[in-house]
Amino acid sequence: MSTTVQKRMTDEQAARLERALAHIRKHPETHDQAAWFGLAQYWRNRHSFGGCERKSRMKVQQVDCGSKACLAGHIAVQNGYVFVLDPFETTTGNVALKGDRIHDVYEQCRDAGEVAAELLGGTLHDDGEGEEDYLWNELFDGNNTLDGLHGMAYLLTDGRTTLTDDGLEWLREQASWTTSDVAEDWYNRHSRPLTELVAELEASV
Repeated sequence: MSTTVQKRMTDEQAARLERALAHIRKHPETHDQAAWFGLAQYWRNRHSFGGCERKSRMKVQQVDCGSKACLAGHIAVQNGYVFVLDPFETTTGNVALKGDRIHDVYEQCRDAGEVAAELLGGTLHDDGEGEEDYLWNELFDGNNTLDGLHGMAYLLTDGRTTLTDDGLEWLREQASWTTSDVAEDWYNRHSRPLTELVAELEASV
């Protein structure tokens, strides 16, 4: 009996994730999964803190200043958000929409991870009910590798993002483990083992 795979993202949401990953593949120097957003001292000295309106020119693509962001940071910036720092920070997870005037960073800004998950139609918080929670949290985890990002994105979008060779190897490794949270999450959502998906992908290469 065939199983209908339930889509967890709309095509628009999947395209947002693919856009961020594509930028990271093309410009790996802008990616640092361990930090929401890392700001070089050079940039901070040139642009004193003045809220999001002043920061609206800041884009992850401008790597000459040494700025880097994780996957969530890329997604937020590509969809109209900017990072906001107080005068003494060089890293931050605080974002706001371009044009917003910010008087209190911690009261008015939002968390980049929550914004990114929202833009993709997911959640970072475990509500105790959804089996999606593990992959959503792992997607933005600071210890995640680029291989893992591509593998998890492929699973979360049901194949609507680019699966790199290293991403396929990551999936193969996850499927081979006796105990794997990724494989368990996939089975809970699709009622089929991850090994079947990996076998299909290998056969199509």
